[in-house]
Amino acid sequence: MKRLIVILTLSLFSIALLATDVSGQQSGVWTLANSPYHIVGNVEVPVGTTLQIEPGVTVIAMGNYRLDVAGAITAVGTPADSIRFEGGMADPDDFWRGIRVKNPTQPSTFTHVYVERAEIGINCNNSPATISYSRFYQNEKGIRFYGMGNDNPPFMEAHNNLVEYSTENGILIHQQSNSHVHHNEIRYNATSNRYWGAIHLGNQNASGSNCPEISYNHIHHNNKQGIIAWDLTGTGTAIAPHIHHNLIEHNVTGIYLLHASGYFEANIIRNNTGPGAADDGAGVMLGGTNTRPYFEDNEIYGNYCGLYIGENPKPVLGDLASDHEWAGGGNQIYDNIDANNVPHSIVCFSYTDPSIVIKAENNYWGTNDPAEINISITDQLDDPSLPLVDYDPWLANPPSSTSISGTVVSSPLYDLCNCTLMVVGVASGEIYHSFPVEFDTEFSFGLEVDEDFYVVANAYLANLDLPAWAAAGSYFEIATFEPGMEHSLAVVFSGSHNAWHKYTIGSPIHEGERDIYPVQHQFFVFKPDYTNWLYDEGDYRYIHSHTRHHEDGDTEFTFPANSTYSKIFNIQFNDTWQRHEIIDDAGTIRTSNISYLKLEDGVDYEFSGLAFIQVDTETGEFISLTDRGVYATVTYIYNEDGYLCEVQSCPGAAFDFPLQTGLELTHDVEWYTYSRPNGLSYDLDKYLDQKILELYWIPPLNDLVHEWTHYNIYAFDDLVASTDSFTPHILLTNPVHNAHYHVRASDGTNESNASPIIWVTEVSNDDPIMPPTTLSVYPNPFSSGVVNIKLDDPKRQSGSFSVYNLRGQKVYTQDFAKDEGAELSWSGKDQKGRNCGSGIYLLKVNLRDGRQFTKRMVKM
Repeated sequence: MKRLIVILTLSLFSIALLATDVSGQQSGVWTLANSPYHIVGNVEVPVGTTLQIEPGVTVIAMGNYRLDVAGAITAVGTPADSIRFEGGMADPDDFWRGIRVKNPTQPSTFTHVYVERAEIGINCNNSPATISYSRFYQNEKGIRFYGMGNDNPPFMEAHNNLVEYSTENGILIHQQSNSHVHHNEIRYNATSNRYWGAIHLGNQNASGSNCPEISYNHIHHNNKQGIIAWDLTGTGTAIAPHIHHNLIEHNVTGIYLLHASGYFEANIIRNNTGPGAADDGAGVMLGGTNTRPYFEDNEIYGNYCGLYIGENPKPVLGDLASDHEWAGGGNQIYDNIDANNVPHSIVCFSYTDPSIVIKAENNYWGTNDPAEINISITDQLDDPSLPLVDYDPWLANPPSSTSISGTVVSSPLYDLCNCTLMVVGVASGEIYHSFPVEFDTEFSFGLEVDEDFYVVANAYLANLDLPAWAAAGSYFEIATFEPGMEHSLAVVFSGSHNAWHKYTIGSPIHEGERDIYPVQHQFFVFKPDYTNWLYDEGDYRYIHSHTRHHEDGDTEFTFPANSTYSKIFNIQFNDTWQRHEIIDDAGTIRTSNISYLKLEDGVDYEFSGLAFIQVDTETGEFISLTDRGVYATVTYIYNEDGYLCEVQSCPGAAFDFPLQTGLELTHDVEWYTYSRPNGLSYDLDKYLDQKILELYWIPPLNDLVHEWTHYNIYAFDDLVASTDSFTPHILLTNPVHNAHYHVRASDGTNESNASPIIWVTEVSNDDPIMPPTTLSVYPNPFSSGVVNIKLDDPKRQSGSFSVYNLRGQKVYTQDFAKDEGAELSWSGKDQKGRNCGSGIYLLKVNLRDGRQFTKRMVKM
C-alpha cells in the first residue's frame, strides 16, 4: 500500500512538473503542447497585444488571481476540445478572480470555453466581447457585462451558453444597453441564501442606462428569480430592457422588476412556485412607483400567482385606447393557483393611490365568465385602497400560439456533442428559433411562427470536426408542423445520412440566342443562399452570373464572357477544362482545373474508377475528387487545410443534369469518419502508356489531435516517397512494379493509420491492342417505328442510354446489362409511352467504366 501511495505521489508530482507556470504580462499563444497553464500570480495581457489560447488548453488558477486583459484575448475551442479555466486552490470552496477584459475598442472572443470556481467567470468591463457555446459552472457570477460611466458602451454578446450553479447571478448586466443575451440555458443559479437573479439587471446612477435585449433563453430551476431588474435610483426609466421569446419556468419568481420598465413580449412564464402563498411564487412581480413596463403576447400560467403588483407600479398589460405600439395586450394569464388552491391571475397590494387603473384589456383569462375573472384578481373590488384592474374587453379564446416539447436522441453509432435545436419555416427557410439542448433531456418552449415549420437539430461528432444533422420525422420524410398548436416530438440522430444540398432549376432568361437558366442552391431545409446562372453551348456549360442571397437583399456578380463551368458532352479520358465560380460573399472568383481520369484501385481492371479531379489553378490545392459512376456519383470535398470536410452522393443523373425548368436535384451529405487516407488509386492510362505511377487518394478527416503536414508513400512496407505538402497526390516516375502500395499521413514524427493497399501490376508489352468502341444509329433520319442502336464494344460492358431533345430535356432513358448493348432500340416515344414530336434528338450512351458516346438523331 505504501508503495502505491509513493507511485501515485510521484505521478502527480510529474504532472505538476509538466505544467507551464504563468504570471505577469502575457501575450502570443498558449499552446496545447504546453498545457496545462498554471496561473501562479496575476496575469495581464498588455494594451495592443493579443493572447490566443488553442483548443484543448487547460488553465488552472493556483490562487486568488485574475487574468486581466487590457489588450484582447481569443479563446476559441472546438466542440470536442474546449478551453478550460479552472480553480486549483487547496480549498475547493475558494474562488479565483476570473477573467476581466477591459480594452474599450479591441474585441475579445470566447467560444467553447469552460469556466469554473471564479468570482466572475468572464467580466466584460466596457470592452467589446462575444461569449458563445461555453459553460460556466459553480462560479460566484458566471458572466458580467459592465458599462457604467460610458454613455455608449461597446457591444457585448452572450449566446448559446450554459450558465449553472452560480452562488449568485448567472449573468449580471450593469448599466450596459449595448448588449444581447440570447439562446442561453441558465439554470440552478443563486445557490446561496440571498435573493440573486439568474439574470440580474442593475443601475445605480441617475443618468445611467441599462436597456439590453434578452431573448430566446431557457431560464429554469433557479433558486430565486429568473430575471431581476433593480434600479437603486428609483427612476423607473434607466432600466428598460426588451425581453422576448424566453421560456422562464420553475424558478421561485419568473421576473421581478423594482423601479424598472421595458417591453416584455412573447415570453412563456410558467410553473414558478415558491414555498407558500402568492408572493412566494409569482410569474411576474412588480414594485415601485416608477415601474411602468409593457407586457404583450406573453403566456403566464401555472404559477402560484400570475402578476404580483405592489407599491404603486403602473404596468400596461393591454390598452386598446392607447396608440402605443406595445399596448396591444394578447397576453394569456390563466391557471395561476397557489398551494391552497386559490386562483391568482393578478394580486395588487400596498398601493397609496387608489385612482391608479391598471390597463389589462384584450387578454385571455382562461374563462369568459367575468365573475371567475374577478375571483382571480385582487384589486379595488376587493380593497378600496387598491387600484382597479381594467380587463374588459377580454379575449374569448387564447391567441394562436405554438409550443414545442420533446427530446433529442443521440446516435447509437457516434459520440455526438454540442447539440442545437432549430425551428425552420417550410416555405421561407427562415430560422424562427435556435437554442442549445442536451441529449435525452426534455425541452419545452413557445414561439411565434406564421407558417408550417420543421424542427431540426445540429450536433458535432465529439472527436472529429464534423457536423451532423437530424430532423423530427426522418431523413427521408421530414415531419411538417402547423403553427398555433402544441407539438410533442422527438429528433433522432441515426444512420449515415446527414443532410443534403438541393439544386432547383428555374425559368430561363433570354439573352440573344441563349437561354440562361437559374440554378438555385439550398442546404438542407434552410433558405437558398445562392443562384448560378448557366447556359449550354456545344460540349460545354458556361456560367453567366452569380446571385448571392442575403437578408438585406441580393448581390449580383457577372462573369467574363465564355467562362466555362463544366464539360457536359463528348467527355473523354484525360480531358481537362476550367471551372469558374464565386466562393464567398465578397464575390471572389475561383478558377480551377477539372481533369477526367480513369483511376485503378489495383483489384481488377473491369472495376476501374472514373474520377473528376478539381485543383485550384492559383494555389495548386486540391478541391475535390468525384468518383463518377453510371448509377451513383460520390464527391469528396476538401477544406483549405487539405482535410476531407464533406462527402456528397447523388444518382448519376443528378450529377450530369440537363438545364430543364422545374428540375430538382439532391446531393446527400453523408457521414464519413475515416481519420486515415482512403480510396488510394492510380492513373491507369498513364501507368500503361508511360510506366509512370500517379497516385491519388482521399485525405483523412481532421481528428483534432494531429496536425498532418505531408504524406508518406510505401511500396510493400518500404518508404519510397513523401509529398512536399499535405496534398493527396504524388507522381512516381520510377515506381516499384508488381508491388502493393499504401499511404500514411505524417507530421514528421507521427503517422496515421495506413490507407487500404492497392496492387500495381505491370502489364506486358505484347498485350493485344483492344479495338475501339463504335456507336451507330439506323435508320437516321427516321419517321416512325423503331430506331436501332448498335454499340460495338469489345468489353461488352453494362450501362445506360438516354435521349434528349434540343432543350436539354431527357425524354427517355433505359439501362442495359452486360452483353445487351450490342443491339438496342428506341421506339421514338417518351418515358410515358407518348410519341415524341419531329425534331433533332441527342442519343447519349454511358458505359459502366465511364466511357460516353453521343449521336444525333433526326425524327421527320
